[in-house]
Amino acid sequence: MIDKLLNILISSLKTLLPVYIVKQKTIPSLITFIFMACAPWLNASPLISLGPNSGLFFNGSVALEYQSNIFLDDPELSGSSGEDEFAYIFSPGVELNFGDGTADNNVVIIVREDFKTYNEKSALDTENLFFLLSLTYTRAPVNIEASANFFELVQNTADVNRLGALTESEMTLVNFRGEYEFSAKTSVEGKFGYFRTHYITAGPIDNTVLEFPVNIYYAYSSKLDVSFGFRYRHTDIPNRPSNEDTFVNIGLRGELTPKLDATIQIGVIHRELGNIALKDDTSPGINSTFTWFPTELTTVDASIKFDYSTGGTAATLKNTGATVAVLHSFTPLIIGNAVLSYNNAEYRDGLGRVDDSYNAALSIIYSPNDYMTFMASYSYMKNESNTIGGNFDNSALRITASLRY
Repeated sequence: MIDKLLNILISSLKTLLPVYIVKQKTIPSLITFIFMACAPWLNASPLISLGPNSGLFFNGSVALEYQSNIFLDDPELSGSSGEDEFAYIFSPGVELNFGDGTADNNVVIIVREDFKTYNEKSALDTENLFFLLSLTYTRAPVNIEASANFFELVQNTADVNRLGALTESEMTLVNFRGEYEFSAKTSVEGKFGYFRTHYITAGPIDNTVLEFPVNIYYAYSSKLDVSFGFRYRHTDIPNRPSNEDTFVNIGLRGELTPKLDATIQIGVIHRELGNIALKDDTSPGINSTFTWFPTELTTVDASIKFDYSTGGTAATLKNTGATVAVLHSFTPLIIGNAVLSYNNAEYRDGLGRVDDSYNAALSIIYSPNDYMTFMASYSYMKNESNTIGGNFDNSALRITASLRY
């Protein structure tokens, strides 16, 4: 969603951010990820030095948050536009870095606990763990990137929306990418993804996704590769039939113009639903990202996706979505960020549910020195559905101060 900003964490979190959009997590959580990704660009000295380019940091923050509809209630059910509330978030954490001083060979570990206290609804107070392990290794002809992420959430989504209450869940994500250059023109990339959603709250249904993409690249020019790819994905749902799908695609990777980079995959997805009462589905598939550099101070990222996912009701969702994010450096100390996203979700559950989700966010990040970062953000989300309970909107304001030392 945003540029690396000279730090290894960005490359890892860019692979995680789309999960929030596909699974329709709230924009405040997306903003938190962007903020936590941006904070480590600072050049602070470590709290405890463990050798050259390695050290232990305190990495924590405090925040004040306001939401206009904390439960994402549908006015047709609740009889009102939603309950608003203030919350205070204290997030102490530690960060451990090992590396050689470059972004090509690094190990980063972040452990944080988020203590969230509500102003009036104290029964909603939570403590949520966040863990991230990120690794990169580059030594020709091998390039490896890997990450493991675990975090706890207490929030509703479009497909798991409890009237007047929040939903508690745990998410585990593991990503691995390895690429080997067989020659100056040919390389092979293999990936592995593990994504598990476990609901602590009774009612919603867990799911575990395993995916195995393989891509073959051939250098069309010095700056542009053509590709052929295949992805197999298996979704396991406890006590229910599993889903399987394959994605066969062709694409491009590299520099389309001097200021435009892209990774484009276009093909066909076949989804086997596993449920004999529902028909298997075959549709076009797109997984494409674009990065445009209109000026030295501005980066524009965009993504387009036609793909499937599994919701908290165990239904298959056919997603058509797009995201645009703009990152601009106003001064060496001030950065602005804007995000717009849209997702259409067709529920393959025999009931014909269709949702349209709209998200927008603006944030300003100010870094006066190597240790402190301040952020102010506003976000808005709206979900429109042909199902009662799925129509809602929510505005959120958040002010955050972060210390990395």
